Amino acid sequence: MFTAFLGRLMLRQKFLLLALLGCVTVAIPTGLFLNEASKTVAMARQEADGIGPARSLLAVVRLVQQHRGLASMALAGDAPSRAPAMAKLREADQAFMQMEPQVRRLDERDISTAWFRILEQWSALSAQDAQGALTAADSFARHSALIAQLLRFNDRLIDHAGLRLDPEPDSYFLIDALLVRAPALRETLGQLRGAGAGLLVRGAADMDERIAIASRVDRAADYYHAIDDALAIALAHNADLRTRLPDLQRGSSAHGERALRLAREQLVRPARLSYGAPAYYRQLSEAIDVEHRLADAGLDALQRVLAARVASQYRGEAVLVGAVLLLCVLAVALGRVIIGSVTGPLGQALDAARVLTAGASDKIEAAGAIARGDLERRLTVAPLPSMALVAGAQDEVGELQRAVLRMGQVQSTLDQAFLKMLDALRESRQQGERRDWMMQGQNELNLRMRGELETAVLAERVLSYLCPRIGAGAGACYLYDEASGQLRPVAGYGLPPAGAKAVPLALGEGVLGQAVLERRTIVLDPVPPGYLTIASALGRATPACVVVLPLLHGANVVGALEAGAFRPYGEAELAWLELVREGVAIGFDVGLSRQRTRALLAETERQAEELRLQQEELQQSNEELEERADLLERQREQIRAKNAEVEQASREIWHKAEELQRISAYKSEFLANMSHELRTPLNSMLILSGLLRDNRPGNLTPEQTEYASTIHAAGKDLLNLINDILDLAKVEAGQVDCHYEDGAPAELLAALDRLFRPAAEQKGLRLSFALDAAVPPRLRLDVQHTVQVLRNLLGNAIKFTARGEVALRVSLAPSQEGRPAMLSCAVSDTGIGVPEGQQQLIFEAFRQADGGISRHYGGTGLGLSISLQLAARMGGSLSLHSVAGQGSTFTLLLPLQAAHGDAAVAAGAPDEANAATVNDIGAVVGATAGAAHGPAAPPGAPLGAAAPAPSPASGLTGTHGAESADSAARHDPGAPWRVLVLEDRPAAASSLCSQLAARGLAAVGARGAAEAQAALAGQRIGCLVLDLDLELAGVPAPALLEQVQQLAGQPLPVVLHSARELDADQQRSLRQHADSIVLRGERSAERLADEVALCLHAAAQRQAVARTVVRRGASAALPGEAPFEGRKMLIVDDDMRNVFSLTSLLTDKGAVVVEAENGKEALRQLEQHPDVCVVLMDIMMPEMDGYQTMRAIRAQPRHRTLPLIAMTAKAMQGDSEKCMAAGASDYLAKPLDTVKLLSLLRVWTQG
Repeated sequence: MFTAFLGRLMLRQKFLLLALLGCVTVAIPTGLFLNEASKTVAMARQEADGIGPARSLLAVVRLVQQHRGLASMALAGDAPSRAPAMAKLREADQAFMQMEPQVRRLDERDISTAWFRILEQWSALSAQDAQGALTAADSFARHSALIAQLLRFNDRLIDHAGLRLDPEPDSYFLIDALLVRAPALRETLGQLRGAGAGLLVRGAADMDERIAIASRVDRAADYYHAIDDALAIALAHNADLRTRLPDLQRGSSAHGERALRLAREQLVRPARLSYGAPAYYRQLSEAIDVEHRLADAGLDALQRVLAARVASQYRGEAVLVGAVLLLCVLAVALGRVIIGSVTGPLGQALDAARVLTAGASDKIEAAGAIARGDLERRLTVAPLPSMALVAGAQDEVGELQRAVLRMGQVQSTLDQAFLKMLDALRESRQQGERRDWMMQGQNELNLRMRGELETAVLAERVLSYLCPRIGAGAGACYLYDEASGQLRPVAGYGLPPAGAKAVPLALGEGVLGQAVLERRTIVLDPVPPGYLTIASALGRATPACVVVLPLLHGANVVGALEAGAFRPYGEAELAWLELVREGVAIGFDVGLSRQRTRALLAETERQAEELRLQQEELQQSNEELEERADLLERQREQIRAKNAEVEQASREIWHKAEELQRISAYKSEFLANMSHELRTPLNSMLILSGLLRDNRPGNLTPEQTEYASTIHAAGKDLLNLINDILDLAKVEAGQVDCHYEDGAPAELLAALDRLFRPAAEQKGLRLSFALDAAVPPRLRLDVQHTVQVLRNLLGNAIKFTARGEVALRVSLAPSQEGRPAMLSCAVSDTGIGVPEGQQQLIFEAFRQADGGISRHYGGTGLGLSISLQLAARMGGSLSLHSVAGQGSTFTLLLPLQAAHGDAAVAAGAPDEANAATVNDIGAVVGATAGAAHGPAAPPGAPLGAAAPAPSPASGLTGTHGAESADSAARHDPGAPWRVLVLEDRPAAASSLCSQLAARGLAAVGARGAAEAQAALAGQRIGCLVLDLDLELAGVPAPALLEQVQQLAGQPLPVVLHSARELDADQQRSLRQHADSIVLRGERSAERLADEVALCLHAAAQRQAVARTVVRRGASAALPGEAPFEGRKMLIVDDDMRNVFSLTSLLTDKGAVVVEAENGKEALRQLEQHPDVCVVLMDIMMPEMDGYQTMRAIRAQPRHRTLPLIAMTAKAMQGDSEKCMAAGASDYLAKPLDTVKLLSLLRVWTQG
C-alpha cells in the first residue's frame, strides 16, 4: 500500500517528502538542544547584566556609610569632620542620581516603587542633616535604617537578575560571598565606625552602647568566617580565580581582625574612652576599603566567569550548527546523486533554474544589507535563461520548464523594481541626513549663543563653532556701529597677525562691505591670489574658497561673518549658513540692544541722581536764604543775650566737669585704699587656712581640712579679684608711676617664651616670637609695666585659642604726621575673635564679650582695662583688630626711646641691682605688676617681728655681717627664723629679699654653697628659697639643693620657684625634695611670700612641740613619727588623684613613695629601685594592666616574694581570685579603707 501511495506522488512531491523527513530528523534534536542552550545563555547574560546595578547600589551604600561615620563624629563634637561630612553628602546625592537610570532600565514596577521610596527617605535625611537638626544618635539610627533598606533593595536586584539561582558552584558561592554577605559585613563595619567614632569623640559610653558595639563586633566576625568559607569553595571549583583573590582575601581577614580587635580594646573593654576618634575612624575605614577592593576584584572575576560561560555556550552552539550544516551538505550531495539519476528531460529545466537562482544569495545578502541601512550595496541583475521547450511535453517536465521560464520573467521584473526602490531610498536618506545635519548644527549653535553674553564673547563662540562646522580654516566677525556707520571687527578665528588687526569697513567697502550693502551672501570661488593667507606652526596657504555672510535682522544691519576654507563649500554648508544666519543676527542684535539698554539705564540713573541733587541743593539754598533772612532780623536783638547765656553755660559746664573729675578721683582713691585694706587680712586668712588644710599636727578631721581647703581656694580667688581691682583702681587714681630703664627686647621675648611655651604646648598651640631687625638691640622702657601688658595679652590669646597659633611680633611702627616713630608689639592669635560691635566693650572694667564667654573661659574682665590704661600711662596706645571666628590682633604702641647705658632705673635701688635689671628680665616677667603694693602683715608675726627687715642691698652682701653680729643665733631657741635665698644674680636676690622684708620676713642671701654654709652656721635658717633655673659653677639647681641639705645637717623646708612650666613627671620628682613649688606668673611674688611664711610657721610649731616633749620627758614619738620610716613603696596607678592621696598618706607615715602611671613604668621603677618593699597595684591601666604587670613581676626571680597588693574599683565576684592567680599577695577593693590599708602594709612590711 505504501508503495502504491508513493507511485501516485509526483516526482516533486517525492523529493519534498524526502527532504521533509531529513529536515525533521535533524531539526527536532537540534532545536531542542539550541533551545536549552539559549536558555542557559540568556540566564548567564541576565546574571552578567544584573551585576552592574548591584555594584552601583553597593557604591551608594558605601557613600551613605561614609557619610554616616563623618556625620556621627561631627554631631558628637568633632569640628574638623563637618566639612568632609558635607562633601560626602554631596557625593552620595550624585550617586543616588546616577543609580536612578539603571533602576528605570530594569522596567520593574515594584523595584522602581521601592527605589523612589528610598530616595524620599534619603532626601529627608540629607536635608535634616545639612540643617543640623539631628543629634548624633538620631543621625546614626536613621542612616542605619536607610542602609538596611538599601541592602534589602540589593537583595531584590539580585533576585531579579537570578543571581541566587546560578547552578555553578564557583559563581554561586562568589555571588553569595560578594553580593549577599559582604554588603552586610561592610554595613556592620560601617556601624562600628560611625558609632565608635561618635563615642570616642564624646569620650564616654554607657553599658548599652558597649553591648551594642560588642554585638556588632561578633556579627562582623561571623560574616568574615562565612565569606572566607564561601570564597574557599569558589576557589576550589575554579582555578582561574586563584590568581588574585587569595591575596585580597588574606588582606581582608587581617585588616578585619585588626579593626575588630581595636573596637573590642578601645570601645568595649576600657572604662574610659581615650582613643583618638580620627585614628579609630581611619583604621575602620581601611578595613572597609579592603573589603571594597576584595568585592571589586571578586565581582570582576565573577563577570569574567559568566562571560566565559556565555562564550562556552556560544562555542557549543557553533559546533552543533556546524555539525548540522555538515549533515546538510551530506544531504545535498546525496540529493545531487539521486537527482543525477533522473534522466534527460529534467536537465534543461535544472540548468535554467540554476541560472535563475545563481544570484539569489547575492540578492538576499544585498537585501539584508539594505534592510540594515546599507544603501550603498550594489545589486546585480542576472539575464533571463535561454531554454528550448520539449515539443508536446505536457507532463511534469513540461510544466517545470514553463514554470522556470515564467519565474525568470517575474524575477527580472522584481529586480528592476528593486533597483528603482533602492535609488529612491538612497535619495531619501541623503536628504534626511542633510536635514539632520543642518538642524543639529542650528541647535548646537543656538545653545552656544544662550545666556547674557558680551558681543565679543558671543562672536568668539559663534566663530569657534561655525568655522569647524563648515570646514573653514579662518574666519572673522564684524558688527555694525550705527554711530560711525562702519563695520568693526570684534572677533577672529585662525587669522594671521595682520588679519587680527583688521580695520573697520564702511558699507560697500571691500567684499564684506559689499555683501552687507547688497544684503546677500557672496562666495569667492576661486579666491584671488594674495587675498588671505592662513598660517599655522607647520606652514601657510591661501584658502580655495571664501564665503561672506551678511547678518540682517529684518531691516536692521547687524554685521557680517567671513570664513575661508581650503576647499569649495558644498551646497549643504551654504544652505546651513543661510539657515543659521538670521538666528546669529538676532543673537547679536539682542546683545547689542542689551548693551545699549544698560548704557541708557546707567545714563538715566546718573542724570536722575544729578537732578535730585540739584533739586535738593536748590531747596536747601532756598531754606538757608529764608533762615538767614529771619536770623538777620533777630540777630541784632538777641546777640548780646545769647553771648551772655553761652558764657554762663560754659562756666557751669566747666564747674560740673571739674566736680565730676574730682568725684571720680575720690572714687578711684577710695577703691584703691579699700582693696588694699581688704587684701591685707585676706592674705593672713589664706596662710592660716593653708596651715589648717595641711594639718601637720594631725589634730583636724578630714572634713575640717576639707573646709580649710575650700576656704583657702575661695580666698585665693577673692585675692586675685581684689588684686585686679587694686591695679585698676591705682591706675585710675593716678598712683602708678613709670620707671624707665634700659632693656633688651630679645631678652624680654626669650623670658616670655620660657613662661608661656609650656602652656601653649599643653594646648597643642604653635607659639612664635619675632623681632624685626630694625628694632634697636637696647631700648629705654618701663620694663615692669610693658611685660605686665604683654603677659596679659599672651595669656588671653592662649586662653581663648583652641587650635592654631599665637604669635608676638616686635617691630617699629613708621612715624606719621604729628606722631613720632613707635615701638609696636603685636599679639595675634587664631582664636574665637571678638565681634565688631563688642570690640570697644571688652576694654571696659568687668566687661567681656558676653556672659557666655565669662562662664566658659572665666576671668574678671579687668586685664584689658588695666592694660589699656597702663599703655596710655606709658605714652602709648593699645588697639584691637579682630574678626569673629578667625582670631584677634592686639597691638601695643610705645614711644621709641634710645637706651642710656648708665641711667638710673628706679628710685631707691642700688647701682649693683640696677646694672643687672636688664639682664634679668625673666625675673620681671615672672613677678607680678602688683608685687609692690605695700607691706602686708604676715600671719606668723612672731617669726619676723624680732628681726629688722633687711634692705635690698643687705640681702646680697649682709651675710657675713649677720654672721659676725649673731654667730650663735643658730643655736638660740629664741632667735628669729630667717630665710636663706640662694641666688647668684644680685638684682634678683635683692628684689626677692625686699619682697620678703615687705612681709616682715628676715632674709639672707647666698651666692653659692660656701656662703650658704656660712649662713647655716651663723643664722637660724627656717626655710630655703631656690630658683629652679639656677646653675652655679656648672651645678644645676637640684644638685645644689642636695648639697645645701647636707650642709644643714637636718631636713630644711624648701620653696622652689621657676619661670617655666613643669609637666607631671617633673613636679612629681621635685615634690620629693621641696615643700612647695611656685611658678612665676601673676601674683607669684605674693604666693612665694605666703609659702615661705607657712614654712617658717611650721618650723616654729615643730620647735614648740619638741620643747614640750622634752619638758614632759615623754617617750612617745612626735606627730611626724611614722610606722613606715624609711620604707620604700611603689604606687602603680594611672589616676593622679589616687596617687596624690596615697602619697600624702604614706609620706606622713614616713614612707618613701615611688610612683608609676602604668605597668611598663612600674617595671622600670623596680629596676631603678630594687629596695622597694611593697607594691600597691591598680588593675585597670593603659598600655599594661595590673594582671599583666603582676605576672611580669613574678616572672623575675628576685621579685617572687615581693608583696603585691592589688587595688581595683570593680570589686566584682571573682576579681580577688583573678588577682591572686596573677600573682597578688593580697587584695583591696576601692574605695580604700585607710585603716585597713595601713594594717595590711604593716603585716607585709614588718611580718
